[in-house]
Amino acid sequence: MPRPAAFAIPLAILVGGLLLQPALAAPQWGGRMRLEAPRENRGAPRAPAFPAPPRPPAAVPRGQAPSPPLPQRQPPPQISRPEFLPPPRPSLSPGEAAQRAQQINGGGRVLAVEPAENGYRVRVLKNGEVRSVFVPGG
Repeated sequence: MPRPAAFAIPLAILVGGLLLQPALAAPQWGGRMRLEAPRENRGAPRAPAFPAPPRPPAAVPRGQAPSPPLPQRQPPPQISRPEFLPPPRPSLSPGEAAQRAQQINGGGRVLAVEPAENGYRVRVLKNGEVRSVFVPGG
């Protein structure tokens, strides 16, 4: 069972805070809090948080020649993409994919050949273990 004094201190803080709130509230509720800045600070300009970057001169000063205009930016040359692509591979048949999977796996029995994106997924049984091999092409 908790001691009665354990609740006394938090209860006193809570009640004290509730009693002081109206005294610290805005003046229309009888409080002392000021909602506006003191008279001496009203209208005083504030310094910026950071200085603004320097502006370029609006006109060329007397005695100086205007700088030449900047060259116009040229669009990049168009590059034909087909010359950078690898040559098209001959289409791979499911039987050829099965043979390639056996070569990759070092032998074994082909259980299934399934078409996959850009190739075949071949399942090979070797040493009692089923292995799935992806063969690109097709």
